[in-house]
Amino acid sequence: MAKKKKKTNAILEEQRRARQEFLELKKMQSGEMAAEPKPSEIAIVPKTFGEKTANFWYHYKWAVIVGVFVATILTVCVVQCAQKVDPDMKIVLYSLTYADENGVKKAAQPYAADVNKDGKKRVEIVNCSFNEQTENLYYSGTMRQKMNLMLSVEEDTILFICDQAGYENMLEQFSDTFTGEPKKLNEAFYKAAGTENLPPDLMVLCSDISGKRFRKNKTAKQQYKEAQAFLAAYTDSE
Repeated sequence: MAKKKKKTNAILEEQRRARQEFLELKKMQSGEMAAEPKPSEIAIVPKTFGEKTANFWYHYKWAVIVGVFVATILTVCVVQCAQKVDPDMKIVLYSLTYADENGVKKAAQPYAADVNKDGKKRVEIVNCSFNEQTENLYYSGTMRQKMNLMLSVEEDTILFICDQAGYENMLEQFSDTFTGEPKKLNEAFYKAAGTENLPPDLMVLCSDISGKRFRKNKTAKQQYKEAQAFLAAYTDSE
């Protein structure tokens, strides 16, 4: 008798629950009652430190990676700029045939003065040379633009070494940049350079430091003086 009554109660309870669910479903359909969120819609709030870290990395991983990359690049650039030391003598090499910049640097080194007072004599060669016969148009165009930049913007470039073709190319836009005509480099220069990888007809020109390009260059006069020493050693008086 007790078992039968217990079974009856279970059936009634099941019917009651089914009716309750049916009524709730009707209310949801009519808008009288808000639908329960789906399991996928229930936000899982991280609680522990590990869960919070994993959640942050999941959502912001690429933002963190890109941020670290950009910060690294900026740091390297800042450090390089801070450590960069201006040369005591800068020479632009512009030949339309191959020219070995190391030879030019070797020849110029004895005539560099410690302009920036750091205890060292630094010579920088800006090589804008290219072989007109073999280089592609993109590379030769890049070198020409680099040369134009040195002539129009750089305020610490006094000496320019070029061949005849390079000189004629420079004169097309910068005829008033130099003092006088170019002077041919003599045998002493080639001997000091110690290399055969230089065109035989190289010439040297000196910038006119009275131009506006040198107004901000506080050491222009001293650089011009060492340039004159270079000219005296490696050009023959006419």
